[in-house]
Amino acid sequence: MNTVDVVSVDPSTLLVATLVQDTAGDLLSTGEFGAVGDGKYFTLVQPNNTNSIHLASWDLEPPFKKSIFPLLTTIVDGGYADGMLVGLDENEDGVYFARIDPTSGACVDKTML
Repeated sequence: MNTVDVVSVDPSTLLVATLVQDTAGDLLSTGEFGAVGDGKYFTLVQPNNTNSIHLASWDLEPPFKKSIFPLLTTIVDGGYADGMLVGLDENEDGVYFARIDPTSGACVDKTML
């Protein structure tokens, strides 16, 4: 795992610009999920010294406010649609489709595929 930086990439030149650098170093990226919606970037993180996964979001405009919520399901792939995070949750029982409320991190729907 690495510390979290939020970057943008110019699709025509592939130049990378860092929007937010995790100067506090208080989060580790799980590298499993990233989505953009409603002017925010969402990803899964692990706060230092914990074993739990949290949903983190950053506003994509200054001052790049950061929010972190505990997450009861792990999104391993997905995106943002209709105001919700959507994706897949893989666990020992199988693969689930999950919908997550990005304002609270609450799992709203979870359906076995």
